[in-house]
Amino acid sequence: MPEIRIPIGGFGESPVLKTGAAAPDFECPDETGACFRLSRDGGQRGTILCFYPGDFTPVCTREVCRLDASYRALADRGYVLVGVSPDPSARHELFKQRYGLSLKLLCDGERRLFRRYGCLVPVLNWPLRVSWFVDADLRIRKRVHAEFRLRRHEVLVEDLLRD
Repeated sequence: MPEIRIPIGGFGESPVLKTGAAAPDFECPDETGACFRLSRDGGQRGTILCFYPGDFTPVCTREVCRLDASYRALADRGYVLVGVSPDPSARHELFKQRYGLSLKLLCDGERRLFRRYGCLVPVLNWPLRVSWFVDADLRIRKRVHAEFRLRRHEVLVEDLLRD
């Protein structure tokens, strides 16, 4: 029987994914149905993966819109900004249209990426608000977990833009 690992030390903390570790590669559909693969479609300098609970909720909408405001500056510097939520493609597409978003929104309805990246409340299976920076070599460089302090996620992006 395989070992079951329970996260210790707080919600969503993965005992496997640590700074400097290899980031799990994955394929996941985006809002258009196209397949996004981290190793193929990530940025030349790295990828920012922003996990959030759902489109059109007050906090998630603010978070995604605030991060998307840096989309062009990030892209110009070789970074890719990607949102990940359990929402289906049609909802993502409507969300992007309504708020004029540029970033890709990945559809993780079965929460596989949330699990792999340690972004679920254990037992409840509830998505957490976590941002990861994965460099071009697919190594985890930074992790931000802040449910309501959205500024912490923005600081991650600002730090990348300063480099």
